[in-house]
Amino acid sequence: MKQILAVFLSINLLFFSRIGLLRADDIQAKDDKQPTIDDLDIEDLLHAQIVSTASKYSQDSLKAPSSTSVINKDQIQKFGYRTLSELIRGVRSFYTTYDYNYNYTGVRGFGRPSDYDTRILVLLNGHRLNDSIYSSATTGTDFILDIDLVEKVEIVRGPSSSIYGSNAFFAVINIFTRDHTSLKGFEVSADAAKDNTYQGRASFAKKFSDDFSMLVSATGFDSDGSNSLYFKEYDDLATNNGVAKGLDSTNGRSFFGQFNLGDFKLDTGFIHRDKQIPTASYGTIFNSPLASNVDDRYYADLQYTNQLNKENLLDTRVYYDLYKFRGFFPYENAEDPATPIINNDYSEGQKVGFIAQNTNTSIKDNTFILGTEVRSDFIQKQYNFDSNADGVLNLDSKRNEDIWSLFLQNEYQFNKWVGLNAGLRYDNYQTVKDQLNPRFGLIITPEKDSAVKLLYGTAFRAPNAFELFYSQDRTQKAPIGLNSEEITTYELIYEKYFSTNIRSSFSVYEYQLDGLIDQTVDPVDNLTVYNNRPNISAKGFEAELEYKFSGGWLIRKSYGLQETLDNSQSSGTLSNSPKNILKSHLVVPVIHEKLFAALETIYISNRLTLANNNTSDYCLMNFTISTKNIFDNLDISTSLYNLLDKKYSDPGSTEHRQDLIPQQGISWRLQTTYRF
Repeated sequence: MKQILAVFLSINLLFFSRIGLLRADDIQAKDDKQPTIDDLDIEDLLHAQIVSTASKYSQDSLKAPSSTSVINKDQIQKFGYRTLSELIRGVRSFYTTYDYNYNYTGVRGFGRPSDYDTRILVLLNGHRLNDSIYSSATTGTDFILDIDLVEKVEIVRGPSSSIYGSNAFFAVINIFTRDHTSLKGFEVSADAAKDNTYQGRASFAKKFSDDFSMLVSATGFDSDGSNSLYFKEYDDLATNNGVAKGLDSTNGRSFFGQFNLGDFKLDTGFIHRDKQIPTASYGTIFNSPLASNVDDRYYADLQYTNQLNKENLLDTRVYYDLYKFRGFFPYENAEDPATPIINNDYSEGQKVGFIAQNTNTSIKDNTFILGTEVRSDFIQKQYNFDSNADGVLNLDSKRNEDIWSLFLQNEYQFNKWVGLNAGLRYDNYQTVKDQLNPRFGLIITPEKDSAVKLLYGTAFRAPNAFELFYSQDRTQKAPIGLNSEEITTYELIYEKYFSTNIRSSFSVYEYQLDGLIDQTVDPVDNLTVYNNRPNISAKGFEAELEYKFSGGWLIRKSYGLQETLDNSQSSGTLSNSPKNILKSHLVVPVIHEKLFAALETIYISNRLTLANNNTSDYCLMNFTISTKNIFDNLDISTSLYNLLDKKYSDPGSTEHRQDLIPQQGISWRLQTTYRF
């Protein structure tokens, strides 16, 4: 660990010294004065100060009842983020894992292997993306939106079930898309990257009248992936000496459309992704090209917003979502060894919903929200059958679930220094007990540019259809009496803006998680099963300091220290939980407003695996050179990822024989974007 930290610090100091950043006169304006608010990009300022996800209405981030982070499209381009998962990995106290199939997200010391991110709620322009089969919030190449269409991402830490219901457990991530004001006319983009990876995008946006505007965009991508992956657990002549050869391909296509007509807004999108699986998960044949899965997602969301009068804002939406999963898993055929048995796994979830919310400010110093949500997961299908079984089903589950909720929240400003944000939500489920979740935030602003926040909140995650009802003799059985998991969180936050361009944030928190839904292996039949486990407890500290200067300078440093305990294990430490997370982000304008250099450094300490081993700690460095209108309407970006070619691994899960899954070394990408 000491060597890793030494490299981390020395690289940053070297970079600073090379660009002269340590000289104060280099970060001052030309007249030798510190930049004023007028010198800074107004878009960056608004995105840094105003958030809407924490309370479901726009407010100064200092008054939001949470610890928030905002990443905008400018940072996405300058740091060369290719997926939402890479963006999240760069955010304070978040970390990710990858098993060559899906990306998974951890936060504040909690990240269960192959959890499908069920304890994070992901929104797209306020629309819930977590599906109705796995409750998954995908963030990798299977994310429904091309990341180049992202205007900004708001990340809200802590429990938010008081306004969002299930899955708003550890965090809410709300992605806001670009529109006709950000993307004007035609825009095309082309990417080329390592491993024969290519991506292309074509977008169009226009405001046709005061009442009507639109944006449409289509993306296609294809990648061979790693040509050769070595897994020591399969190092045998019978399994190709542990080498999976040419089995990491990914291809897909996506579409997003947004149409605005007066007070109405329609968002719609879909993604299709086909991914090979090189890890031989679930005991399948190793080094077989037949192992793969296909993910399809589609949604449509119609929103109506009307300022009824000066004191009342009505916001309603109706939506439809579809998710389909198809998995193909080859197994040995004892009767005909030359013809593998292909296990076919199929899931389909469809849901419709309605949300109505009224925001009222008729009472002085109060902002009151009253809302309701009704959702019907009217199709929850799960099938499983073998290709040579004459159509006999191993699993044939057809379910549905109706949910309704009522929520209210009020922000009361006692005086100009003290405010209270209090919320409460009731959720009614058919399969599990009803839930009542509060959240309270006492927010003290002794100065207009600082805040002290005392927060308390609870949240829940209802078990999903996969956890409740999936059962087949080869891999998994259904549980008995599975209940929702619940969390209680206490947090103290101090935030301060030292000037218009220097921001700091400090947090200490503690949470208690009861009834953790976790996948374990039953030693009697060796099948996996989901059960509620005894409580998980954690304590942690976070710190972040960010500088923004005129011309595009950005310096951001963050540190997270957490201790997460599994009280059901003798070791006490929860698996896949790093104790230390250290991050550094630096953007340097090489040529004023034209050419930028960015360095992202991420340090993750060691993590316990399911087999009670430890991963090594590691330090990743990603470097990007990007241009902005280097020629008329042309942007070019080139990135090196894992610049030092660090060898590191992520923990495997119960579906893998691998306790540690080695990750990729150095890679690259070149992107060009042109606007007509």
